Amino acid sequence: MTGVAVVGPGWGDPDSGRFGGRYPLAVERHTMRQVAALVPGVTTVTPHARYYTLHALVAAEASERGLAAAETVDLLRRAEVVMAAVTLAHGHHSGFPQPHGSDRIAPALRTGRVDVTALSAPNVYVQAEWGFSGPYVGSESLLGLVDTSKGSIRPGENLDTQAVRDGLGGLLDLAREDDIDIATLRTHRSLCLCGAARGKDGELLRSLMLPTKFVPSSAADHRAQTIRMLLRLLTLQPAAVPTRDLWHVLAFDPTAAQDPVLVNLEATPAWTGLVLRGQSVAAWRNLWAWLVDQIEGLMEIRALADALAQSLPDQTVREFEDALPPVTHADGRPAPAEIDPESPRVWWRLSIHGG
Repeated sequence: MTGVAVVGPGWGDPDSGRFGGRYPLAVERHTMRQVAALVPGVTTVTPHARYYTLHALVAAEASERGLAAAETVDLLRRAEVVMAAVTLAHGHHSGFPQPHGSDRIAPALRTGRVDVTALSAPNVYVQAEWGFSGPYVGSESLLGLVDTSKGSIRPGENLDTQAVRDGLGGLLDLAREDDIDIATLRTHRSLCLCGAARGKDGELLRSLMLPTKFVPSSAADHRAQTIRMLLRLLTLQPAAVPTRDLWHVLAFDPTAAQDPVLVNLEATPAWTGLVLRGQSVAAWRNLWAWLVDQIEGLMEIRALADALAQSLPDQTVREFEDALPPVTHADGRPAPAEIDPESPRVWWRLSIHGG
């Protein structure tokens, strides 16, 4: 191998422009596009709704004061630090993830004071220039909370400035302080991330996410149907853990298949197909991860193929297929073959992952 250069992965043509980056198998893209179509305006990478209205408040303030982009960035970063600090000072919220930047902000609270200026400086509480707005800005723009068309953030067409000021009153004043003691943070607990459920800014966000009037088949309609579907599934299975169980209830539970609310939602079959495809995507990713784990240094493709073959059951392909459970019930509903503990596919999946 002396003198041979290996440039990039060998599973794709580097000149094709296809399937690069984080998703070389190209099995995730359809799923992500469908999610975006069924719940437009909802980000899948964070559960913190109040950052939507925080960024909208900064946009309104920047517009009112005529701030340049650099000044807007500084205000946004300071506001994010303050909201995170207030949330941490307010205390633990069961089942609620920590605010963004908490790994750098929480230690400061233990000193009794938060140095807003130091923490909001470049590369401190976050590396990205625009703070943690990146995962939100697309959704915020789609909902009309902000406008990013001119290289900064400004109020969007649907922003109710008074609502975000009422809901987040005092945040901007705190953001102007160089440092804040923990007692002051605790007196402003209304600015905690949990406050969106009761604040005027939360009401605004709710009205944009779930408007009372919308055009059929519009983005608002798709979003409303999805949320109604999720709430109905939780009603049918109140003990279900949403991130773990609801896909299984939707895809395989006979009660869900016959429920009069779910069967009349256009979103139901779309999501059923999507969650089933999600299982296929997960299978491909698991297989890919397992194959990568077998590679030790430079390895011939034949050796990798042999490792895969050796992990499979000692039988023919026909025997393997004949042993698979039915994938549908007699009435055509999907059957839980992929999670059936008697399924050879499940046996192999568990075996290669040490289950």
